[in-house]
Amino acid sequence: MVKSTSPSHESTSPMSFEKSPFNRRALLKIGAVTPLAVAGVGAVGMGLALADGSPAPSGGDTAVVDRDLARTSTVDTQGASEQNPELDGTEAKQVAGYITMAAATWPNDTDAPDVVEFQGQDVNTGDWGDWISAELMTDIDENATDAVWLGPSSAVNVRAFRDGHDVSDQLTAHLITTSEAGSDVRLASSGGDTGITRILPATVTPGTGAPTFITRKEWNAGSVKASRLSYAKEIKAICIHHTGGSNNYSKAQSPQIVRGMFAYHHDTLGWADLGYNIVVDKYGQIFEGRSGGLHRNVAGAHARGFNTGSCGISVMGDYMDIPVPTAALNAIATAAAWKLGSAFIQDVYGSEEWTVTISRVKRTGTFSMPHLFAHRDVNYTDCPGDTYYGQLPALRSLVQQKLTDFKSRYPEHLVAFVNGGGKAAFGTVTHVRRPEGGFDVTRLTKGLILTAGGRTTAHKSAFAADWKGSWGRPVESTAGETQRFENGTAKKVNGKVTFVRASDSAPRTKHFNDVPDNLIFAHEINTLADLGVIRGWADRTFRPQIPVWRDAVIAYMYRIAGEPAYTARRRSPFLDVDQSQPFYKEICWAQATGLTTGWKVRGGWEFRPFQPILRDAMATFLFRASGESLRGVNYNGFNDVNSSLIFEKEIKWMGSTGISRGWDDGTYRPFNNTTRAELAAFLYRYMERRGLL
Repeated sequence: MVKSTSPSHESTSPMSFEKSPFNRRALLKIGAVTPLAVAGVGAVGMGLALADGSPAPSGGDTAVVDRDLARTSTVDTQGASEQNPELDGTEAKQVAGYITMAAATWPNDTDAPDVVEFQGQDVNTGDWGDWISAELMTDIDENATDAVWLGPSSAVNVRAFRDGHDVSDQLTAHLITTSEAGSDVRLASSGGDTGITRILPATVTPGTGAPTFITRKEWNAGSVKASRLSYAKEIKAICIHHTGGSNNYSKAQSPQIVRGMFAYHHDTLGWADLGYNIVVDKYGQIFEGRSGGLHRNVAGAHARGFNTGSCGISVMGDYMDIPVPTAALNAIATAAAWKLGSAFIQDVYGSEEWTVTISRVKRTGTFSMPHLFAHRDVNYTDCPGDTYYGQLPALRSLVQQKLTDFKSRYPEHLVAFVNGGGKAAFGTVTHVRRPEGGFDVTRLTKGLILTAGGRTTAHKSAFAADWKGSWGRPVESTAGETQRFENGTAKKVNGKVTFVRASDSAPRTKHFNDVPDNLIFAHEINTLADLGVIRGWADRTFRPQIPVWRDAVIAYMYRIAGEPAYTARRRSPFLDVDQSQPFYKEICWAQATGLTTGWKVRGGWEFRPFQPILRDAMATFLFRASGESLRGVNYNGFNDVNSSLIFEKEIKWMGSTGISRGWDDGTYRPFNNTTRAELAAFLYRYMERRGLL
């Protein structure tokens, strides 16, 4: 079960926590009572509404209605859960509306209930289903239950007790309604019970030997802020979970359950994303969980104190009293063996050292944990259920078998790692083996392992995070700040990495007196000066920190375009630009090609050539010059860029392409002037993207 919202390094910085900085409960909407009759027909045929009266979602969308149970009617119920037989016949709160999953929260100043249960009414038959107990998140700073799958229901009963007393009035119920996406059935029917299915291309091409995952794109994950995710320098263990809830779901409904959990974790609880790294259904389908790439060590939110450095794998359903099916167990073992094996962990029975200093966990201090452990081993929870916990010896044995097979089938990188000195020489794996730029690459904290042309080599390197296939292999193994590669030399100065190709390795002309080598963007400025794209003043200054004028930007863009043949029109397209100006031709060319439109004023248009260019306009110029499309651009890395900006999409394109990286506080600052140094960085990255460098 998802039990923790602690981010990388279990930081105490307010902006580091998975929880939203806003008071979630202050934002909950209270759904209106909906007099919806229960009918024995499907949701689509009946056109069922949600508990707040709004239309039910469709096409893979998910909706959540929050209901204050103190303002909800009480009804008599029948039936008891297996976990709580004494609750047979007790009263419950009843909410009508189309619902597929449910969860509950309670105020910060209220003690947790002992039990919270949900019961759904089948949307087709009108029969009430089994009572399902939702596990409480009592081991973390979250007054909430996990979300449970009820199946398509036309109403839900909710009851909660503390010390034998009904405390349902203290709860807010979160009524989650998922819908079927067009691809759900196709995904479910594509791979039998192997747990190795994929229809669409993976989010990131998996490494050699990886199982085939149902990616976030395939299960229709929502967007998240990449800036809220964090990554570990190594993977030390697999943490085993179950999601809880009903085991009565079909293959085609599995993607809905993942989407419902995502909506609850991200939208309702305010976490950065889905808590688990990997989710497996009872049929053996493997779903990519938390965003950030399964090839990387993205920190999840699944085990307080142990999120950073573990991979959380959760199986859908409740395995307190029944075993995990063989197909699911095999899929879990396949994913676990790949993650461990790709990190050069060869023995699932081995252990790693952990240091935990936070509260509300079972163990604190420094101690060892096995490479595969259960959620209940580290937090106060029954997860992953008694029966599944009893299956862990069999699971470890299966993982070890698959690890041995993985090592025998894909030994090259492991052999190079061990023979080269192992962790002491190369550090730990940050990106597992995967294809990049004509190579198979494993990136480590202190090195690179590369395979191409049937040859595998391992190298110490301080440039593992920055290496590109175009650099070629290192021709030396060194931890120094300068390293030679087949196609040039990499150098790191003040944390800034530059790469000089071998053909360009002759001493560089000193273009500008005010651009020292340690200046940020010095490499970009000098490279563009080498190419004749940018020029300075007669006194050999570049003046990197002053704003750049709009006319100069157009001149630079014209040069990058190759100075195409163009005859400027005699009559200027702009009222404030005439033939006496130095960049008249370039400005006319920019207007003719659609690079700029200018401002509409009385009597015509203005270009405003001597006005500093703002960063939002800079994004627009570069996007228009690229000829690319804004369709599908989905970037949330700038927290000050939203739909209120006229050039929102163009700025997000800048972020998605890496042309702009923004500031450390997550802002783009669209209305700031663009400095000449910033312009050089933008142009350099633009040219790099276009293959012009």
